[in-house]
Amino acid sequence: MTEAGRTVIAELPVPSRLGTPESAAFEEMVAVLNGISVELWHNEDFVVTAEAELAGFRAQEFRELMAFVAVVDGAIVGRVLAIFPSKRTQ
Repeated sequence: MTEAGRTVIAELPVPSRLGTPESAAFEEMVAVLNGISVELWHNEDFVVTAEAELAGFRAQEFRELMAFVAVVDGAIVGRVLAIFPSKRTQ
C-alpha cells in the first residue's frame, strides 16, 4: 500500500469479519480515526468500535460506501469516504 517516504492513497477493502489478517487494515483505520477524534475533541465522545464501524458499512440500504486511506511508510494516517447511490435500490 505504500512506498518508502511517500503518501499513497488506496482503497480499503471492507472485511467480512474482524479479527482476521484481512481485517487488520480496517481495524487500524478505526484506531487512527479514534485517535484523531480524541485529539480534536479531548474526550472519547466520538470513539467507535471496529464492530460498530463495520456494521455501519454493511447497514447501507440506499447508498454504497467506499473507504480510501492515506498510508505513509506503511501506516494509515487518514481516511476519506466516497458515497454513491446503492445499486440495490435501482
